[in-house]
Amino acid sequence: MAAGVTAAANASMAACNGGTVIVATVGQVTLRRSNDKGLTWNTVTLPGAARPGSSIVTDGVGNWLMTTQTLLVCLTSSDDGVNWVEKAIPSTGDSNPYAYAFCVGINTFIATYGAGTNPTIRTADGGATWNLVSNIVGVREIVSDRNGLVLMAATDGIHKSTNGGVSFGSAFFVPASVVTAIATDKLGNWMMLGGTGSNLYRSLDNAATFTTLTLPSSLTINSNESPALFYDNVFLFTTTAGKVWEVNKLWTPSERAISPVASRRLNHAGGGVFVSVNTGATTINRSAPTYSYDPATQFALPNLSGQAPVGTKAYIKALEAA
Repeated sequence: MAAGVTAAANASMAACNGGTVIVATVGQVTLRRSNDKGLTWNTVTLPGAARPGSSIVTDGVGNWLMTTQTLLVCLTSSDDGVNWVEKAIPSTGDSNPYAYAFCVGINTFIATYGAGTNPTIRTADGGATWNLVSNIVGVREIVSDRNGLVLMAATDGIHKSTNGGVSFGSAFFVPASVVTAIATDKLGNWMMLGGTGSNLYRSLDNAATFTTLTLPSSLTINSNESPALFYDNVFLFTTTAGKVWEVNKLWTPSERAISPVASRRLNHAGGGVFVSVNTGATTINRSAPTYSYDPATQFALPNLSGQAPVGTKAYIKALEAA
């Protein structure tokens, strides 16, 4: 089901649990915003010259950062995406802009080109100032537990930061395939997935160690824009077939019925509603609310038709008889 917003096929999208969804297009200068979990959309007016976006992220409490295809410029918002301002961003050292942005804390973001030895940089004040993090090659994914621990997936393996992404050590874990998706429940459990192959990497000790689990050989992980997340006590990820899979507390993978399919980054917009860019088309997919229980039978009020007492006296008598 399309949510009624037009986007480029390579759109980058972010969603926060408060219901705000923002879509930034690649190759076009369009920013669309929804404050009702993707039901209705408005076009956002951006400041300055036309600057196509490349990646957009939020900290979930109203602060947003969008890297652009324009060198030395990023866009930020502190009012949940209603108004935006241009801010300077350091050079990548060549003609490449920052292709990926990640949130590692409140108003704290990391930006990287994602290939070569271009720098990875960090801001702790919403883009006002930036500091060099590293020149690690081929950064593809960065995820924080919002308590100081941050994992970075790069070409040479997984790097760890214990200071909120200020600095990273050398690779402490080298998976069989390059990791493109990381998720955590922020309680010490982590899941990582490779873009190729069928391996899932699990940690139960807050990323101190990882073990390898085998996924069905028919699965190919969707490597587009961090497709893994934790929701409703399960880890979710997307496949190249446009399906959503879950890994439960027993670390058993199974396909999850989320319709429509997610062909790119899967985002939780709140209330069990998921949104995803429809790769190769110009629409945004939006799911119906999903729950871990059957809302038609569980937590529903019992049917007391013909049984309920009428009037105050009858109600008191019913209580006395109970």
